[in-house]
Parts: sequence; structure tokens; C-alpha cells
Amino acid sequence: MEHEARATEGDGGGASRGWATGLSVTGAAVLFLMLRLFAITRYDWHTAFAIVDTIQFDDAPSVVLGTLMADQVISGSVLMLLLPFAVVRQTRFGLRDRSHDGHLAWLITLVVATLALVVTYRAWWLLGGAAVIAAVLVVLLRTRDRGGGRTAVLWIMRQIGVLTVLAALVIAATVRTPWVPLERIATKAGVIQGYVLETPSGYLKVLSRDEREMVIVETSDVTSRHECEDERC
Repeated sequence: MEHEARATEGDGGGASRGWATGLSVTGAAVLFLMLRLFAITRYDWHTAFAIVDTIQFDDAPSVVLGTLMADQVISGSVLMLLLPFAVVRQTRFGLRDRSHDGHLAWLITLVVATLALVVTYRAWWLLGGAAVIAAVLVVLLRTRDRGGGRTAVLWIMRQIGVLTVLAALVIAATVRTPWVPLERIATKAGVIQGYVLETPSGYLKVLSRDEREMVIVETSDVTSRHECEDERC
């Protein structure tokens, strides 16, 4: 029975793994960027269209990291839930099991993102919460009851790759703070508070903080730029 249970745990399902891998490499990156565009523009089609050319597919890694750091509460909560499942799953199979390299990659991704949040925001609550959840998972997995909580834990561990991708897309769609810092830009015509999304030669493309509209400013009109420490700059 134990052997069968372990076989079930190890089998994430070929179709499921293929869907997760394919989406993470291609479609997930495009979908993530699209959701970010709509989220930061408050789902305004015209504004999203105006800034679509400010990001490229190669910008995906920086956009992902910037998104995680933009709202530490939402991102931290999601990571606090996913990380324990990934750690416990990898521990059960061992780091030497080459058949689970894909899951090890997900674990490394989650760990790096978690450390980035903790170091940046001193979010120790994230590590504490993840440790508590991990302890609960270990207890549930050690129970002899094959149903209930143990079954749910095993299912989540089998689908950790897919769930991580879905969690990233949820974050992309809900975090409305852009992936770049807020700036106070003084110009000859006045002051603009917004997010500089692109700096083509001679211009700044700025997403205004309150109206969430695209503003194009000539660099010759800019008298000063200051990065804001919070939303009250």
C-alpha cells in the first residue's frame, strides 16, 4: 500500500506535467505580461494598448521579480502557501531523484522569490507561516488515514508545478502596482507622480499614479526626478 501511495505521489500525470511545462515556457510568460498590463492600468483597454510596446518578452524575468516586490502582502501570502508543499514534496522524494527535476526547479524558484521578499521587506512572518504549514503537512502525511486531509495534501504536491503557475497568474492579475518604483518627476509644466515604464531617446513614458494614463514627457523638460519611498511622495 505504501509503495502504491508513493507511486501515486510521484506520478504528476503526463498531461498535467506537459501542460505546466508548456505553459511556463511560452504561454504563461505572455499571459503573465498581458495580465500585468491590464492590472496596472486598472483593466483599461486603451491605456494597456498605449503601453504594450514598453515591455518585451525578454523583460519577463524583471517584470516577475518587480511584481513580487510590488505588493509583499499578496505575494508573500501566496508564497507562504506554496513553499511548504514544494519543500515537503521534494524532501519525500530526495534531491537525487532525477525524475523530479522539474519539481526541483519549481522549488528553487519559490525559494529565491521567498528570500527576495524576506530580505527586501524583512517579512519574517512569511518564513514563520511557511514553517507552521510545513509542520502541519508533515503531520497529515504521517497519518494512516488515506482520506481527508492526507489525500488533499498528496494531490496538491502532485500538482505543485501547475498550482505555482496559476498562483503567478493570480498575482499578475491582482497586483496593481507596476514593477518599477514610483517617481516624483518635476517638469517645466509641473510635477508628475508616476511610474517610468520606458526611456526612449529624448522621452520618458510615464504611467501616472492616480489617473493611470500614459504621459510622454520630453527629457529636456524634466528638471528633476526623485524615487518615492512610499505612495505619499
